[in-house]
Amino acid sequence: MMSSIVKKILKTITRIQVLVVFLAFALMVFFSYWFMSEIERENLISAVDSAIANTQSYIEADLLEPKTALGVIADNIRSMIISNHSEQDVVDYIIGIGKYLESEDVQMSYTTGVYGYFDVFNGLFFHNEGLIPPSDFVPQERPWYTAAVEANGKISISDPYIDLVTDAAILSFSRRIFDNDGNPLGVISLDVLMNRIGEFAVNTSVTEGSYGILIDKNYNVLAHPHPAFIGRHVSLMNDGNALIDEINKYNTVSERKAIDYEGNESVLFVRQINNGWYLAVLAYSDEYYKSVSQIANILIFIAFILALGLSSILLSIVSAKKKAEERIQVMLDATPFCADFWDKNFNVIDCNRNL
Repeated sequence: MMSSIVKKILKTITRIQVLVVFLAFALMVFFSYWFMSEIERENLISAVDSAIANTQSYIEADLLEPKTALGVIADNIRSMIISNHSEQDVVDYIIGIGKYLESEDVQMSYTTGVYGYFDVFNGLFFHNEGLIPPSDFVPQERPWYTAAVEANGKISISDPYIDLVTDAAILSFSRRIFDNDGNPLGVISLDVLMNRIGEFAVNTSVTEGSYGILIDKNYNVLAHPHPAFIGRHVSLMNDGNALIDEINKYNTVSERKAIDYEGNESVLFVRQINNGWYLAVLAYSDEYYKSVSQIANILIFIAFILALGLSSILLSIVSAKKKAEERIQVMLDATPFCADFWDKNFNVIDCNRNL
């Protein structure tokens, strides 16, 4: 009976040992996953920041070219006026420069026009394409004009707006020019389409299927993969008000759970770029966390194999020990005399069967 109890105890201990082995490897998987996933997430966030920085560089480079062009155009027109060139000379120059910017050599076909409002020519407004604005058109109320007046001689970049003539989303680079005495001569402006800049933003990618959204300082959507969302306020989008509050509070958003315009679970990042706009990047959750999930699966597989192997070794040792004990017991039982095992108090705890 005592032998039977001991065997049950040993069997229970063996099960506990195997359980402890699997528990130890489970803990190893947990802590290894936590440590490695944190490193991987930092790498993913770094990849997002790099992608946004690259897009920002493309946008800034795309804005620099028309800005430089307008600076040269405004300086030339100012020099012509100060040198007493006629109104027709200035008009001819604007027509010529418009054709030049659209030529294959310059490749600035994304510009939609060069134009100006001239105080010096009694309020003349002229567009290089000869476009005639609507009857209610007031230059002094247009974004390009107000931005130039506010910049006071420096080149300004307006917020994106819808052009009255082309009905397209544009940016205006404008500059107010003055004579040597500081009297205003007029405002020169160059318009560019937003579509190129929008493409840079939308094509911002960190994982397969991810995309970018460009937002202005007033939280209006400037670029989105779905055209219907362009021009909308962020507050009208999924969880928009909460997103605006978070941007206002932290000026940045990282790994925020979101639902995209197609209803997919996504991870959202928002960064402010140098001109004050915001670039948001959405990545599908499954794709974004794919590498982290792969780490977990690999660790679980390796831990299971190791725990299974170690448990097999442990069970083999226990089995071999059990067989050795059984052989010893057979040998004792086969002896022609009685063999007892006593504890320290001389109590019999076991004996052979030859009583």
